[in-house]
Amino acid sequence: MRQYFISFSIIFCSILSCDELPVKDKLTQDFEILHVDFKKWHSYHYQNIILSTNFKAIDDSNDKISKEAFLKLLRSGEYITLKLEQYDSEITYKLFKLNEASDETIKKSIKIYSSIAYAHFKFEGKKFPDFHFTTLDGTNYTNENVKGHFLIVKCWFINCKPCIAEFPELNELVDVYKYEKDIIFVSLALDQNDALRTFLQNNTFNYETVGLQTSFIKESLKVSSFPTHFIIDKNGIVVKVVNNVKELKIGLKNLIESDNLGDINNKNESMPGRDYHRRFKVG
Repeated sequence: MRQYFISFSIIFCSILSCDELPVKDKLTQDFEILHVDFKKWHSYHYQNIILSTNFKAIDDSNDKISKEAFLKLLRSGEYITLKLEQYDSEITYKLFKLNEASDETIKKSIKIYSSIAYAHFKFEGKKFPDFHFTTLDGTNYTNENVKGHFLIVKCWFINCKPCIAEFPELNELVDVYKYEKDIIFVSLALDQNDALRTFLQNNTFNYETVGLQTSFIKESLKVSSFPTHFIIDKNGIVVKVVNNVKELKIGLKNLIESDNLGDINNKNESMPGRDYHRRFKVG
């Protein structure tokens, strides 16, 4: 009888080892690997964490908290965040507290990333500052004449390599929406107009470009990292502020879906719906 019991125990333990670990244990194991290795953490964070998106926030005590409270804790540099497995459509991030064994570079990096994310988050829901832009081709844009349009704004400068590297993806995005009359793509650059004209002759960029915007970018928009993208709704309210095309696509997709839902609820059949998923893949 004892021999059978031992055999059964071995089989039972073997079966358990083949199953996936509970979510909590899996996250703990992930944390133990990530918090001591900057390269592994950075790769995980880049692939899994999007702080600009709408997510359910869980602190290190497993309590649900607001996104603002979550970002405040994260920008202290004392935590990293891991993504919980999704059992529904809601994205969930959980905080894990760093310790003395944690890589110091991780602490410094997460403090920078999350501080930028927090500043962007605090811009959401605010009115986009008053402006009067004149593009390189002489088109004028103001707060008044863009009402009723989505305004997508990119802040950049010629010597910013990441800014230039995303041109092809942004050109593709503009092409996707070229028949949409209610979306305006404008880029604000720090550089002189003549320098921009020369540069853009050899570097195709399909946004309408406005030069000499150092004061507006740094003082009115408080931009400190480049590139930075603003998504503004039809009422001139900032919906999202992001730093890359991936997050720009997600934010724009969500805004358009929300706008289409509003059209349906208002029974406004005069505006054709947009089949975003058919025409453009996000991710």
